[in-house]
Amino acid sequence: MSTVCLASNLQVGFYQQTCPSAESTVRNVVNKVVSQNPRLGAALIRMHFHDCFVRGCDASILLDSIPGNQAEKEHPANNPSLQGYEVIDEAKAELEAKCPNTVSCADIIAFAARDSALKLGRINYVVQAGRRDGLVSNINDPTGNIPRPTSNLEQLQENFARKTLSLEEMVTLSGAHSIGVSHCSAFNETHPQYPSLDPRLASVLRERCPNSPATTDPTVPLDFVTPNSTATLEAGFYQSTCPSAEAIVRRSVYRAITQDPGLGAGLIRMHFHDCFVRGCDASILLDSTLSNPSEKENQANGPSLRGYEVIDEAKAELEFNCPGTVSCADILAFAARDSVLKLGGISYQVPAGRRDGRVSIKDEPTQNLPSPNSTVEQLQQMFATKGLTLQEMVALSGAHSIGRVTRCSVFSHRLHTFNATHVQDPAMDLNFASEMKNNCPSITSAGGVSDNVEVPLDGFTPSRLDNRYFRNLETGRGLLASDQALMYNPRTASMVRMFAKYGRVWMTEFVNAMTRMGSIEVLTGTQGEIRRNCKLVNL
Repeated sequence: MSTVCLASNLQVGFYQQTCPSAESTVRNVVNKVVSQNPRLGAALIRMHFHDCFVRGCDASILLDSIPGNQAEKEHPANNPSLQGYEVIDEAKAELEAKCPNTVSCADIIAFAARDSALKLGRINYVVQAGRRDGLVSNINDPTGNIPRPTSNLEQLQENFARKTLSLEEMVTLSGAHSIGVSHCSAFNETHPQYPSLDPRLASVLRERCPNSPATTDPTVPLDFVTPNSTATLEAGFYQSTCPSAEAIVRRSVYRAITQDPGLGAGLIRMHFHDCFVRGCDASILLDSTLSNPSEKENQANGPSLRGYEVIDEAKAELEFNCPGTVSCADILAFAARDSVLKLGGISYQVPAGRRDGRVSIKDEPTQNLPSPNSTVEQLQQMFATKGLTLQEMVALSGAHSIGRVTRCSVFSHRLHTFNATHVQDPAMDLNFASEMKNNCPSITSAGGVSDNVEVPLDGFTPSRLDNRYFRNLETGRGLLASDQALMYNPRTASMVRMFAKYGRVWMTEFVNAMTRMGSIEVLTGTQGEIRRNCKLVNL
C-alpha cells in the first residue's frame, strides 16, 4: 500500500511542523468507527484503492456531483457499495478545527487506509504524505480503471501495469479481500461455472445468494472465516506470553466434569451460543447491568445454560499466573475443546488470539440462535449466515449426544398437542414417546405439573460424546423437533445415516466444524479487550 501513489515529493512526517497531530487525529477517528463497525475498515482501504486508480491519489472519489457533472461516487463500482465517506468527513472537520487548510483529503484517505490495516490486521507502515486534492471527478472515469469482479488474470495484470504496479504487487494487494463483503450480484451468475470452487463454499453461497429474482442484493463476507480481521488466529498463541494457559483451562474443565459430566455439555453449548451472537467474543459471559440486560437473561440461555463457574475459575487462575493476557473468549473455546476431549476422546487444536467484546444485549440471541422447533430450512439459513455449510450444521448437531433438556415445554407438544391430525408426533418412536410421557405428562392429566424436568438428549450414552445421536434419529428417538427434522430432508437425512454408520467420519467433520465455528466474527489485534473478569467489561 505504501507504494501506491508514491511520488518523489511525498515524505514521511510531512505534517510534523504544520499540523503535528494530523496522523493521530485521523487514527483516533478510524479506531473509533472501526471498533463500532469493522466493515468500515475494509471500506476505507477500498476507497483508497478506488481513489488512486482513477486520476491518481487525489481524493477525486470524495467529490460530490454538481449540476452538469456527475462525480465518481455515482459510478456502479462505487455506488451504492462504497462506504466510509463520513469517516473522512469527521477526520477532516477535526483537522480543519486544529490546522485550517493544511491537511489534504487525499492524505487523510491514505492515513485512514493505513490505520484500518493496523486496526484490523496489526499491519503497520509509514505513509508518505504531501498529496494535494484534485479538482475533477467524472462518473465515467472509473470504467476501465477499476478492475471488475469478473476480470481474468490478464485483464488484472494489464490494469495494474498501467498504474506501474507489478504482478506480485497486484496479488499482494488482493489480500485486502480477507475483509469486507461482496454483493451477490458481483458473482451470482458466474460462481456455479467454476469447478475449482470449494463445494462447501458453493453450498453456502447458493444459500445466501439465491438465483431467484429479488428486490434486494444480499451481501456475503469475502472471507467467511475471519470477515472482520486480517489477523488470523494461531495455534499456540500463548506459547510465549502464558505457556500454561491451555493446561490451566483443561485442569479446571476436567475437575468440573469429573464431578458433574453435564457441565461438559454446558460448556460446548456455551461456546456455540457465544459464537452465534456477535461472534466468538465472550459476550455470553457478561453480567447484566442496571441499564442493560445481557445475553444471559435471554430465554435461550437462562436458566438452562451452565458452566459459567468453570470459566470463572479458570480465568481467576490465569489472571494470577498471567495477568491481562488470556481472553475470556479463548478460555471458552479451550473449555469447549477440553469438554469434547473429556467426554468423547476427540482431540483437536484450538487456534487462539480472540479478544473480548464489550457489548452483550438480551434480545440478540433471539434472532441468532436456532429454536428447538426450527425446521431444516430455518437451521440451514441460520448456519449459512454464520458461514457454515449444511454438513457442518449436521455435524455440530451431534453435540446433542450429551446434555439434557430441563423444561417439558421444550418438547411436550410432540407428545400431547402435535397438530390437528396427530396428537403425538408420528415420527417419534412409540416406546420413546411413552418414556417421555412419563417424564412430562400433559397439563390436563397432571393437574398443572411443574415444567421442570431432567431428560437426557440421548438416553443411551448421555455422558458420552459419540455418534449415538445420529442412530437415535434414524429410529425416531430424537428429543427435539429440530433434531428429528434432520430426517425429513433428503440431504440432511443422508448425512445423518452416514454419521450414524461411520463414527470416525463424524468425528472428523465435527472437529472441522467446531474449528470453523470458533472463528466466526472474532475480534483480534487491538479490537475489543482482554477482560480481567469475564463477567464485567474493563473500566
